[in-house]
Amino acid sequence: MTSAGFLERRGRALAMGVLLLLLCATFVWSGAAGDDRSREPVPDEEAVGPTPERYVGDRVELNGVVTETDPVLVQLWYDDGGWVVTVEGTGVSDTEIDSGAEISAYGVLTDQNTLEAERAVTREPWELTYMYLISVLGAAGVLYRAAAGWRFDRNEFAFVPRDSGTAATDASDEGGASHATDEPTEDEYADSNGGGRRG
Repeated sequence: MTSAGFLERRGRALAMGVLLLLLCATFVWSGAAGDDRSREPVPDEEAVGPTPERYVGDRVELNGVVTETDPVLVQLWYDDGGWVVTVEGTGVSDTEIDSGAEISAYGVLTDQNTLEAERAVTREPWELTYMYLISVLGAAGVLYRAAAGWRFDRNEFAFVPRDSGTAATDASDEGGASHATDEPTEDEYADSNGGGRRG
């Protein structure tokens, strides 16, 4: 391998390393740039459930399933059992909520069984399955197209179209065939020499 080719391979490897570092840095930045709730852990249903009276007046984030919509009743579970909380406030009044939907509500626990929600997000049970299914199918399609159309060239240290190697081979074969066709056969050579002597 020439020095130019070696330097080109090192440059590509360095570029790939830099891109991977940038990708990892985005995860760190995303975690560091979160809101105040992400910097200080907020008690959830697992923490609040056993002794909800201890968290009255505190901000909590509760995740459960909507059992009633007027008022909004949410069934919550923790390790040793569960309880029902009434969710009120602007967080639910501004959100379309259906019975059976999964809900994540953030706000102040005004008493043991009431949450004054500042924000609430609902999700139908099938949405998570749909999201993962579409993601898997999309990733499989991209990988298939990439594997079918590209290959990794170790000499070039790069991905190249799969038909590039075939095209080069076909071109060399065609060149060899045309060269072989241009060469006279032994019979043709003998006939030409014999004809010359007869003349």
